[in-house]
Amino acid sequence: MQKVVILCEGKKDSEFLREILNILGKKAKIFDQNERYKIKNLKFCENREFNKFLQNTSPYSVLVKSEAGKQKAIKLLVSILDFLIDNNLKTILLLDLDGSTLNNLEKK
Repeated sequence: MQKVVILCEGKKDSEFLREILNILGKKAKIFDQNERYKIKNLKFCENREFNKFLQNTSPYSVLVKSEAGKQKAIKLLVSILDFLIDNNLKTILLLDLDGSTLNNLEKK
């Protein structure tokens, strides 16, 4: 089964996804960027979470990575795109428009 990484904007998005994935019977690991102030070495923790997720022994089929805003989610996607492709991870970038139009999002 191909593993899935979902990058989203924030804590409410990750909570919503957790509920949806529970209903679908998917075992998901939620890594919440909004807790970053509690984590001293965030980059190390991110790398560790991705590497644990990739292991065959990982019980999770979905990793939800919550960022602290739209721009941070987009930047994260750009920074780890090679990693995602190299590891054959299906990737979803989940952003809401917050009252903007799709054209405004494309300009960012």
